Amino acid sequence: MVEDWVLPPGERDLVSVIIPCRNGERFLPATLESVFEQQYRPIEIILIDDGSSDGSRRIMEEYAGRQGGGITVRCLHQEKLGVHSARNRGTMHSRGEFLQFLDSDDLLRPDKLLEQAGELKSHRGSDVVYGEGQYLICIGPGEERAGRVIGLGASTDIIVSFVSGEWLPPFCYLSRRLAVQKCGPWDEATPYAEDFEYFIRMAINGARFLHKGGLNGYYRKHSFATVSERDPLEHLRAYRAILLKVEKSLRNKGELSGPRARGLAESHRRVARSVYALDSDCFTASLDDVLRLCPGFLPTKHKARAASRLMGFRNYERLAAFVSGFRQRPGADWT
Repeated sequence: MVEDWVLPPGERDLVSVIIPCRNGERFLPATLESVFEQQYRPIEIILIDDGSSDGSRRIMEEYAGRQGGGITVRCLHQEKLGVHSARNRGTMHSRGEFLQFLDSDDLLRPDKLLEQAGELKSHRGSDVVYGEGQYLICIGPGEERAGRVIGLGASTDIIVSFVSGEWLPPFCYLSRRLAVQKCGPWDEATPYAEDFEYFIRMAINGARFLHKGGLNGYYRKHSFATVSERDPLEHLRAYRAILLKVEKSLRNKGELSGPRARGLAESHRRVARSVYALDSDCFTASLDDVLRLCPGFLPTKHKARAASRLMGFRNYERLAAFVSGFRQRPGADWT
């Protein structure tokens, strides 16, 4: 896929919405309705069925029959190859000047594409625009409640924001086609946190990110556990591997500034806290990562800083992880 990653030219003003789906019949209609309700035109929807065994394919074909009024719908089908492969295939078939990645259970607000495409048209020096999302928590059949808002906010260094701040779902971004071309395909060898890896790689490759404040859509949290929730240890190991990859890329470019090193160290510390009861070797290695990036690292909070000085950083982290029973599920808030 990397070798033949050459996208065809894009069509001016067109937004390509790329939606991979596997067994998504429960939520896919609402997701598609949220695209049909967009105030922006023109839009092409590219649906990629990744080996579904439920009614997803039928739903896709039904919506393909509704195209018109500035919206086209194309349906692609493949054997079960994974979301990374599906996104890559959809991207290769896209024609838009702007690309929107959207998961088959998430929702866009009606003004999302209008606002963000407008920003990219007005700011020709920007490659990606991003905003805020909100958790939508399923509490029962047909019942949902709004959760907290997630966002990175405006940033003077988007890489620092990525490694230090919130995780954003793919729908929060709208990207120029040229930025996606330069970034390359979604990494099919990254089993978890692939969206985090993709957009931080885009930033490292030089894409210029622009913040447009406002709620873009809703990220569903429902009873169907994600892969990362079913296997948190592997998710944490994969996330650490991404952080190491980011560090290597920045070092090779001579772009590992002090704030970026501190942000990476903070993320490794979060990995250590999360993995403490799951894998002692990974816990130790993650603390090694912290101290490699920031020798003499001390926590920000006053009491924690004092305790770390008194006990030593490693001893404090072990005690703090044990006492707090810290069990943050990967992918929930920080990815």
